Amino acid sequence: PEQVRNCIIHYYKEEHVRWVLLVGDADYDENPGDSNTPPTYSYDKEWEIPTRYVWNPRDFDWDDEYDTFFTPTDYYYAGLDGDWDDDGDGYFGESAWWSTVDEADWTPDVWVGRLPARTETEVTNMVNKIIKFEQTHPVIRDMLLLGAQLDYWGPTYGSTCKEHLVKRRVIPTYVTTHKYYQEGGSLSWTSVVDAINAYDPTLVSSASHGSETGLWLYGDGTFVDTSTPDLLTNTGILWYAQACSSGAFDWRSDCLGEAMEKDPDGSTVNYIGATREAWYYIGEWYLSGLCGLLDVLFWEQFFRHGDMQPGPCLYLSKLTYVTTYAGDINWEIERQNILAYNLIGDPETPYGPVLVEAVIHLYPGWNLISLPVIPKSTKIEDVLEPIEGKWSEIWSYQITKGRRGAKGTWLWASGSYDKRGRWHIKGKLKTMEDGKGYWIYALEETYLVVRGYDLLPGPAVPPSYPVYEGWNLVGFKSRYEMLGEDYLGPASYSVVHVIRYDPTTRMFREVDLGSNFVPGEAYWMYFYYDDVIAPPAPP
Repeated sequence: PEQVRNCIIHYYKEEHVRWVLLVGDADYDENPGDSNTPPTYSYDKEWEIPTRYVWNPRDFDWDDEYDTFFTPTDYYYAGLDGDWDDDGDGYFGESAWWSTVDEADWTPDVWVGRLPARTETEVTNMVNKIIKFEQTHPVIRDMLLLGAQLDYWGPTYGSTCKEHLVKRRVIPTYVTTHKYYQEGGSLSWTSVVDAINAYDPTLVSSASHGSETGLWLYGDGTFVDTSTPDLLTNTGILWYAQACSSGAFDWRSDCLGEAMEKDPDGSTVNYIGATREAWYYIGEWYLSGLCGLLDVLFWEQFFRHGDMQPGPCLYLSKLTYVTTYAGDINWEIERQNILAYNLIGDPETPYGPVLVEAVIHLYPGWNLISLPVIPKSTKIEDVLEPIEGKWSEIWSYQITKGRRGAKGTWLWASGSYDKRGRWHIKGKLKTMEDGKGYWIYALEETYLVVRGYDLLPGPAVPPSYPVYEGWNLVGFKSRYEMLGEDYLGPASYSVVHVIRYDPTTRMFREVDLGSNFVPGEAYWMYFYYDDVIAPPAPP
């Protein structure tokens, strides 16, 4: 696993890779089972992409025969700080109870998914299904909510979680939900197959007990199992399964998530399930923590925060749980829930207007920049958060027009650490917006990653930017190079001068509108008269 992770680290640092798709299965021969000794990785299968077995023993009285001691997780490939073995004892990801520090890096640097293929045919089927789904790119209209009984003595029902998503409007009203709950008698193996084939849902959210091969009704059989994909002919589902072990891709045969993902003509495009036990609180505490709350946080990330891609939704919801809700992250049950839920599928699959990322290269000294996307948040502290401590000043030339004509004003902000090491931003410049240019002073060479939209989702008018007679500091809102005259459109006829600043030479030069504008750059432009820039749609 170290070699795979080091490769990811290289591409993350050198090529700014953010999306990682592991194509290959985990080798069951390396599964430590009930041994408390770390596995030996042999790399003797051509299809093998190992997972990391993290030290995660039960922290209550549990017969060693039934304690797996290690939890397989691809989180190891997402959190790239450190080596997950600070004390060098060969037991990776130990809590602070077992090591000098918490060895896991819970802050994801990349979004990781896995296609657990062992043959060329399996890879081809999974990739073709993903491509077909993305080309079709269906609008989210239907979602199945599946809830089984979880506990009898302390009455706990999966439907409690699903109804919470509806009643708290986590699921927006434009999505039609189809509910199948065990206590109402509607949840069964047949009803789930029929519902998927009838409604072709884009999303499925289930809560139940589970095993490597299925999702279970309480005290009864399965309502989904590894034979289900044979009867499904749907477009493709994002399925979040709150259950034990249904995502155990290191099992001796295909787990449920693998069977669903390998189905060539339907089932899932992305399956999120646990590789080992998933723990929950019983009764009225069900949604206060553990996997009940993790389920809610995932769908909040998906619908409310605009991260309509499985990779960011999974890892950011986990990070939110760790930093905000976890009672004690040293508690092994808390850790197992965070580690065990993994993505079988493509982390980048879009399920709606998705957040995109743009990278701006900053050089030491002054840089003239603009935002290539519409930022998710325009607050200056949010936009510049990725480069905290790496810049000192930022200026913006903003023009307002009144009765006496247009007037330009400089707004500024500065960033610095106080005596307690806390980062503060002060000044009159409070926001950073697309379409505008900014002078920023970088203290070192660095990269600003901006998350946002090419175009805003929902009922929103595409952006346009007014410009005025005289000099304007104009941003270039595009993630792709484009001829200046194409970007400016009709406004190009009113342009007299375009000036570019090169931060590597610290020189200005005139730019011809027949040359390309560069994402992340801003330009001084002199307009002969007032006009409006209406950028073309992204390619």
